[in-house]
Amino acid sequence: MAYGAGWVLLYAGFLYRLIRFDPRAMLGIYLRSAAVTIAALAPLGLVYLFWAGPATIALPTLLAAVGAGVGLWLAMLVLVRHPALDDLVTVIAHLPFGHHLRPMLAGALARAA
Repeated sequence: MAYGAGWVLLYAGFLYRLIRFDPRAMLGIYLRSAAVTIAALAPLGLVYLFWAGPATIALPTLLAAVGAGVGLWLAMLVLVRHPALDDLVTVIAHLPFGHHLRPMLAGALARAA
């Protein structure tokens, strides 16, 4: 963790000198990313903590926890208005049949705004 934090600080300093970005905006994105990550990991973490550990978890339980994590990850992207959401919607729109999902995703984004 300390190594990662140190690397981010070095990288942020380099980027700031290079392009003069807004440090507060970057911190906001990092905080939103942390919230989205916690939401994605929470279901499996809770299963491990209260139900079955990694050595004993059954495949259906694992798949359910991972699926719940994916759902929470997507919901949190919308709730915190994460900048990666626009990229995700664009990628989905370019997938086969993705153009059918774009209106639904646009409606969800409009309601979150």
